[in-house]
Amino acid sequence: MNDRTAWMSGRYGVMSHWLFPGVLPERGQPASSLDQAVEAFDLARTLEDFAASGAEWYLFTLGQNTGCYASPNAVIETLADVAPRSQDPEVLTAQVRTALGRSIVQELYPGGAEMQVMSLDPQLERLLLQAVAGGGDGAGIEPGLADTLVREAVIAAQRQEEVGLPVVLLVPGNLRTLLSRFLRRSISQLKVLAHAEVPESRIIKVTSIIGQRA
Repeated sequence: MNDRTAWMSGRYGVMSHWLFPGVLPERGQPASSLDQAVEAFDLARTLEDFAASGAEWYLFTLGQNTGCYASPNAVIETLADVAPRSQDPEVLTAQVRTALGRSIVQELYPGGAEMQVMSLDPQLERLLLQAVAGGGDGAGIEPGLADTLVREAVIAAQRQEEVGLPVVLLVPGNLRTLLSRFLRRSISQLKVLAHAEVPESRIIKVTSIIGQRA
């Protein structure tokens, strides 16, 4: 038992495989469409049966090898679309995050709240993009520049927290992974968002610009 399976603690649990078209129903005709199958699912009876079983956890699959799912799933749909063209984990992660962008932003800024974020100075941004293009993992960032980036990011993060704002840095997509890994060593609460993850309807206000004194 580890952290990923701790929820399975207890005597026993229940697992259901949801399939469409699946097996024939107890009564009536089989569902003729995916929507019909989803709407016909007897959730109340399922929960009653689960409660009566005495099981301590319930694992319900969204779908199986039929390619039909019981619920919209942006992650699966995005991976299915992108994976044939690229197996790069960073590319796949970026595409999934973009698909989930609305949910990611909503968690950080509930409702229609204005997004008050930190940003990078344009010159610093160009230097970092050049480093990523040259070294891939950002290993080419000059040490002095890296120190300045960390120092100013820490100061900006503290300012965000002092006024009760989320510690969020908004950057170009090519820099999101690099800066998330690099800066979170010093700012554990930092969230780094890519521009493509932010819905067009959101209003963005830059509260701090990192790198102006670099």
